[in-house]
Amino acid sequence: SWFAEFAKPSAGCSSKLISSTATQVQFQMSCPNSSGELKGPAKVSVQASTFTIDSQLAIDLGGVPFPINRSVTARRIGECY
Repeated sequence: SWFAEFAKPSAGCSSKLISSTATQVQFQMSCPNSSGELKGPAKVSVQASTFTIDSQLAIDLGGVPFPINRSVTARRIGECY
């Protein structure tokens, strides 16, 4: 889905759909990089004029998970031409 593509922090990430409803999509994300794998849950919530992307990703740094949380909210401001 384009929701998962939009929520990915980089093009090299993959996602697996966990659940979806009319207003929310949840998936598990995995992003390999040179420091280790960044992974965790993400969700996209859609309302009448806004949508929100929330992700709670983490990377394992020597046995200690380092969290990287992100929340983005966007709203519709007019017609696209």
